[in-house]
Amino acid sequence: AYYLLSYAAMGLRAAEQITSPCIGREAELDTILRLVEENVSKSGGFIALTGPPGGGKSTLLTEAGKRLSRAGLTVLAAKCSPGLPSYQPISQILNALLSNIRSPITTRQQRDTAEQILETITGGRDDANNRPDQGRRIAFFDQLADLLRQCSNERPLALLIHDIDRADHATQNIVSYLARVLTCNDELSTGNELHGAIVATAGSVASLARDRQWTTGVAFSQVELGKMNVEAIRAYLSSDA
Repeated sequence: AYYLLSYAAMGLRAAEQITSPCIGREAELDTILRLVEENVSKSGGFIALTGPPGGGKSTLLTEAGKRLSRAGLTVLAAKCSPGLPSYQPISQILNALLSNIRSPITTRQQRDTAEQILETITGGRDDANNRPDQGRRIAFFDQLADLLRQCSNERPLALLIHDIDRADHATQNIVSYLARVLTCNDELSTGNELHGAIVATAGSVASLARDRQWTTGVAFSQVELGKMNVEAIRAYLSSDA
């Protein structure tokens, strides 16, 4: 059985605002936490945090991760950047899962599966000379989805992926696959979903689209960064904080 501590009961969306590094972005932070909470209690979801470069998406996602961790979730984060080896962000997630002191991995088989996937993808490049063949690729996609699903039954998961639109082609493929198979927007998929959410930053939903379907068949939500709350910033600067 999985569990979730109520964010409202812990005051994570209100009491900590005074110490938040996200001054002026409290509304967006509150929305992210609320959406994750809803996805945990329902059927998983993919949340896109979008906005222009320098708008504070990464800072906001990092702060959300800290609060989700304090609320009892297992938070696994990865950062995407051009030039990284294929699947490198997925390797980051798996290494974080294996090393987390509160890891939801409870069996030797689960640990072996995680290590096997790492062995398959570590150092790989998505080119014709060095990548898993299609059969192996589909197999480890399914293995990863099953592993994350099992772990989320022990403790809800939040997968936080920075700059998914800057990821390599292979990583975007697998994350979009996970979004489709682990999030549920119809009753036929019930029982296969993730108890948690995938939250990813990107410049825009259009930058995600390319040749993938991020919003079709997926429990999809978008949080778009607009103008900062200037009044909140002024109040913070004029305080003793």
